[in-house]
This record gives sequence, structure tokens and C-alpha cells, in this order.
Amino acid sequence: MKKTTQQKVSNVSKEIADDAHKIEQDYIKENLKFLDNARLEVIAAIAGTPWAISNLSGIKRNLDLIINDYRAKAINLSDLSSNTFWNLGIEMADKPLRSIGIYDPFLSIDDTLQTVLRDYSADLITNISEDALKKINTEISLGLLGDKTSHEAMKAIGKNLTDKSVFSSIAARQEAIATTEMNRALSMAHQLRQEQIKKSIPSLKKRWRHSSYVRNPRTGHEEAHGQVVGIDEYFYVAPNIGGFKEPILYPRAPGVSAANSISCHCMSETYHPDWEKETIKG
Repeated sequence: MKKTTQQKVSNVSKEIADDAHKIEQDYIKENLKFLDNARLEVIAAIAGTPWAISNLSGIKRNLDLIINDYRAKAINLSDLSSNTFWNLGIEMADKPLRSIGIYDPFLSIDDTLQTVLRDYSADLITNISEDALKKINTEISLGLLGDKTSHEAMKAIGKNLTDKSVFSSIAARQEAIATTEMNRALSMAHQLRQEQIKKSIPSLKKRWRHSSYVRNPRTGHEEAHGQVVGIDEYFYVAPNIGGFKEPILYPRAPGVSAANSISCHCMSETYHPDWEKETIKG
């Protein structure tokens, strides 16, 4: 079966995007498991200590140890996921070209920016965990001072990660951050690799590809689907149709507004106008 060269490139790019989404979901599940374990330990620490104001400092010490342990595990997982998605971004540039017979031995890209991304993600996780500890301590303090039972305090902290509570709020924030930062690493590495490849293929371009993974797609991102620009040029994308079209070098690029980047799953795929006219087997 024959297809255009661009169709082949697009199909291979989509396969990598699908793999990335599956890996992303696995990382998020692992992170939420760490968070739920921390929630259970917090509940156990409260339940295992006599509910009295005199024990407040002891409870807080235990909570501090629990949240610090969660933070360390979450940051380690974030580092691993950043490496995985950085490499996927490079593969998203290389593999489609290999599939159409382009095998230029491109040099390794500078990974300095990856280190910056990893440190930034670690800071975000630290901020979340510190905020979580503060909110948990507040619930316990208010409970003891306001004559609430330990059961009422534990309910406010969270009986799971879905009912409205301190931990469900943390879980939602953590998932949004993980999704955004993993895919930011992918798209940044992809852009850097494309810039490198462009030196060998000067007429190479990139095309915005809206994702079907999101539950509530941004209408402006759907509108941008298929937009073609040069590798060094900006896409112009609004969060919603009719809104301000922001210049975006690649999806989730640093400095792009939260409205256009948080939990975005859009991709930039390699594109060449001549490949629309060529055919290839397979």
C-alpha cells in the first residue's frame, strides 16, 4: 500500500506520541500511589496518637517525616520521567526520518536545558509538598483547638484521593504538573533536535498536531491543528477560538501562558511540503 512520505512521517510521529501518553499515565499512577501511601501514613499517625493539644508537636514531627519521604520519592520519579521524555523527544525527531530513509548521524544535543527542567520540576514538587504539610497541620491544629474529633480532622485531610479534601487537591495539582513537565521535556528536546536537523535539511518545517488524549480540549488548540511554520518560527495559538493568539515556539515552551500550556498534550511534528507529493511503500 502506498502513502505519501509525509503520511509515513506523521504516522510514526503519532506512534511515538501514543507511546509517550501510555508512559505518562504509568508515571502518574506511580506518583499517585506514593501520594496515597503518604495519606495513609498521615491518617495512621493521627489515629495512633492520643487526640490532645499536648501531643500536637509530636504529631507535626511525624507528619514532617512522612511528607519529606513523599517529596524525595516524587522528585526521584520526576527525574526518571524527565530523562525518559527527553529521549522520546529526540526519538520523535529521528525515528520518522529513519522511516523514510534519512539516516544522517546527527550529533547529540546539549542537555543543559534538561537539567534546568529537572530542577524546575523538583521545585514545583517541593512547593506542593510544603503546601500540603501546611494545610494538614492547619486542619489538625484547628481540630484540636476547635474541639473537633480526630475523625473529623482525618475526613478533612482526605479518606481518598478523589473526594474533596486536602489530599485530593494535592493529587490534582501533582497530576497537572507531572503531565505538563513530562511533555515539556519531550517537546523541548524535539525542538532542539529539529533545529539541529534543519542544518542538513534547510527547508524542513514543523506542524502543530492537536492531541485526542485530553478530556476537555482547548478549542484554540483544535483550530491550530495543521498549522505549518518554519523550525525556528512561532506557531500562533489561542487557548480558545476568538482569544489572543500567543506566539509559541513549541507546545508547552517555557514562558507560554498557563492557559495555553498546563496539561496540554499537543505535539509538533516534522513536516516538509515536498513530502506531500512523494509516495512511499508501507
